[in-house]
Amino acid sequence: MTKRIILSLAMIALVIAGVTSATIAYFSDTVNVTGVTVAMGTADLELNHTTVNSDDGYDANSSDNINLNLNVPGLYPGLTVSGDVWMRNISQSPIALRPYARLTSATSPHGNDWELLKDKIEIRVTDKGHVGSGTYSWGWQTLEWWHSEPRAISDGIGILPEAGLNGTAFSHQYYIDARVKSDAGNEIQGKSLTNVTWEIVGEQVH
Repeated sequence: MTKRIILSLAMIALVIAGVTSATIAYFSDTVNVTGVTVAMGTADLELNHTTVNSDDGYDANSSDNINLNLNVPGLYPGLTVSGDVWMRNISQSPIALRPYARLTSATSPHGNDWELLKDKIEIRVTDKGHVGSGTYSWGWQTLEWWHSEPRAISDGIGILPEAGLNGTAFSHQYYIDARVKSDAGNEIQGKSLTNVTWEIVGEQVH
């Protein structure tokens, strides 16, 4: 019974509102505003493999591919190689960017080299953070795993823009390891991959 009374009162209120809007007119005016400019900023990551916070890094907005000219010959089962790179957010917008990495292509000089090596070579990428003490990592993962889909290589906070530090770049140090799995056998002898291409995409952190 209570629900019916409430619904009836609501209908009466709607009818009254309709009558009121039909019989009352209001003054109105229009003002046009000009001279307003809205400019979009940019999302921009820079990669550097020589020194932290250097201005001679590789700009992700560049149309050229980043070529590290890295050649590591003579790999064998159990071998591990490693190195450091630095990544910073030089966006013109005050946004944090979370980088995602994916192995997009590799050339097999001897036919089926990719099929033989994709599960025998592992890569570990560790985000050491701004002060070099971070530990964000997926651990050791195969080339095939990195190839299958983009993988986040920082935590959910991402890399803050240098604008957040009054013009000082907020670089993250990345420690990269590569190794040949110890269970690899004679099938990988003489095999190689060239033109290994990685794509790094920075996505805005909401």
